[in-house]
Amino acid sequence: FNRRAMRLRAPRGQDLLEAAEREDLGRARYEALVRDNRSASLAAVRAALEGFDFLMTFNTYAAFNMAGVPLLSLPAGRLPSGEPAALRLAAGLGRDGELLLAGAAFALAAQAIGDRR
Repeated sequence: FNRRAMRLRAPRGQDLLEAAEREDLGRARYEALVRDNRSASLAAVRAALEGFDFLMTFNTYAAFNMAGVPLLSLPAGRLPSGEPAALRLAAGLGRDGELLLAGAAFALAAQAIGDRR
């Protein structure tokens, strides 16, 4: 896809994507890499959450998805390119309910600010 639609391609990583397509890891090696990556991601997210209820990021979610922690996307307008932007709120494992409450509070506050304009 990236070679056929250069205008739409991701700005980086094409060489890595093509190298990955050429390499056959085998199922066992692939599953081990996924398991190791998930473990490392979860450890990094847990360390980042240390002392905090939530983390908020802008348009970033891959590490949270790989770690398997609760993640909530909240609309945040548009980028200069016109693409939609999102704030991501992440919480620790098992804190889904608290995350939903924080997201609802954020949405209500954003609506109140918007109503005053």
